[in-house]
Amino acid sequence: MRLRTGLLTGALLISAPWAGWAQKKDQLVELQRDVFLLQDQIKALEKAQADRLQTIENQLATALTNQQTITASLAGLERRLNEQSKSLTAPLASVASRMDGVAAEMTNVQTALSEIGATLRRMQAQLVDVSNAIKVLQSPPPAPSDPAGPPPGMTSDMLYQSALRARSSGQYELALQQFHDYLRFYPSTDLAANAQFYIGDLQHTLGQSEEALRSFDAVLEKYPDNKRTLDALYMKGLILAKSDPRAAANEFRALIRKAPNSEQADKAREQLKRITAPPAKKK
Repeated sequence: MRLRTGLLTGALLISAPWAGWAQKKDQLVELQRDVFLLQDQIKALEKAQADRLQTIENQLATALTNQQTITASLAGLERRLNEQSKSLTAPLASVASRMDGVAAEMTNVQTALSEIGATLRRMQAQLVDVSNAIKVLQSPPPAPSDPAGPPPGMTSDMLYQSALRARSSGQYELALQQFHDYLRFYPSTDLAANAQFYIGDLQHTLGQSEEALRSFDAVLEKYPDNKRTLDALYMKGLILAKSDPRAAANEFRALIRKAPNSEQADKAREQLKRITAPPAKKK
């Protein structure tokens, strides 16, 4: 019995180290397996990382290529735009130059047309005068008339229109003489006040201020209720303003009192402002 017990104990003592070594071996195998798995995971991660880096590099290369393509396209577009701009600049400059030339020619044409129009008006007035003279020459000799009367065949309307034409064409001396003749031959017509006013206006144009004042006074005295009265008052004020501002102001005030709502009264008020304005202070 004791021998069996001793053998069993010895067996247990011998088997105990081998049991511990077997357990450690299993742990070592498991650890190696874990290491292999970890290595496989690391390799897989490295491969995935490398694939991602390769994808990013490919995308960057594609983007760089696209950028170079776009840059080249923009450079080509800019070059074409510059070429088109250069090709259009010369024609536009030529067109602008031609337009300036056309504008200058149009101005010259308008000036020439104005001169032609004035010449035609003068020629028309001369033709009317010649026609009237021919009519007078072709008419039979009239019976002896009053030496103070109008020329034979000359009517009041013919004489008045002839004077107006001479005035509009710048023949002031002739117009002045014809208006005087009109008043001498036809002092009582409806146009007599107009003729008297035009005499004063022509004298003012010719620089005959004193004669013009007397002619405008004649309008006021002989034709006080005529529409030309306001014009005569205004013209008297204009002439007097150069030599006697106080007398001019009186004429303008008389005009305003006579017809406060008239166009001439508005012009008279403007003239009064200029005459009565205090002199500007010297700086």
